[in-house]
Amino acid sequence: MVKAKDLGILKKHSADHPLLKRFADYLKNDYENAKYQQEVDTVSRYLYFADPTEPSLKFVNDREKLRDFLGQQAKAGYKAQTSGNYIKCLKRFLEFHLTRTGLRQDDRELYKQCTLYLSFLTSSQSVLSKQASKEIVQKRHALLFDKSQPTPRECLAVLDKGEGDLVKIMNQLDDSSSSSLSRTECIFVLYYLEAIVILRHCQRPCVVQSMKVKEWLERKHADDDSIVFVKDHKTAAHFVVSIVLSKKEEAWFEKYYNKVRPQLLAGERKRKRDEQDEKDGDDFFFVSSRGKPIYNAAGDLIKLQQKCNVPQVSSQVVRRVFETAANRLDDPQKKAVLTTWDEDSKIVP
Repeated sequence: MVKAKDLGILKKHSADHPLLKRFADYLKNDYENAKYQQEVDTVSRYLYFADPTEPSLKFVNDREKLRDFLGQQAKAGYKAQTSGNYIKCLKRFLEFHLTRTGLRQDDRELYKQCTLYLSFLTSSQSVLSKQASKEIVQKRHALLFDKSQPTPRECLAVLDKGEGDLVKIMNQLDDSSSSSLSRTECIFVLYYLEAIVILRHCQRPCVVQSMKVKEWLERKHADDDSIVFVKDHKTAAHFVVSIVLSKKEEAWFEKYYNKVRPQLLAGERKRKRDEQDEKDGDDFFFVSSRGKPIYNAAGDLIKLQQKCNVPQVSSQVVRRVFETAANRLDDPQKKAVLTTWDEDSKIVP
């Protein structure tokens, strides 16, 4: 497969050009888009493909150029969804110039061409959307018959193998004669509870990293379960995450919060801070051995899997496996498949 770099579709104009700089300010201030630079770079790549000399709005006069660009992306192996994201960014770029600049008064003809091109982009986006849907169906179909994919039981192997050690540590915390844990024991508890959220509850690492103390304290109870709602995370614009913990899991999390987490925070407070403005972990539920918010929950999961000597399974693979397994079940079984995986259960594929 030809690489995108060889096809010249990765080159871009300088982000300091006024045309791109104004667009960046618009995304940052009006849209409050924390990753605005990524969208600016996406637009910049197409503007370079359309005219390597200088970024401008003249690309709206050449629709064939967009077809060429999408064709080059297809040669490079881009999925329809990725190409659709390029279209989405271009649309926002044009919408900015149509609604937030003086283009209509300064150049009526160019304004008209931009409006027509925006409709052209919408049509192209619709075609790509249909292609993307087909790709997703094909991918899911392939996963159903992928024998190399781990089973749900294998995904949870690290939790099964490490539970005995966790229980010993938790019992040690109940012993009044043992008031503190070693650093190694504290880290093990931290990594294990992170793994519960990522593996058993199929959450992205960003959810673990973003979970706040306030959200833990404000958890809701329903029957024997407790529900923690995490609001500020990477996909927060789309939904609030709810983590449904069993009674046993809640007890472990409570002991971590009351007895393990304070030790992690205290360890940092005994040290001199190199950076006074560095963010403390006081507001975050999960904190590192330095008392700071954890920043790489995926890496913590790998370390735990290595310690327990089990195959490494990423959060993405786990979500895919559980989704595939759930699709094989009828509705009454789907809730069970997301909460417990009994080795002898008939619901395990």
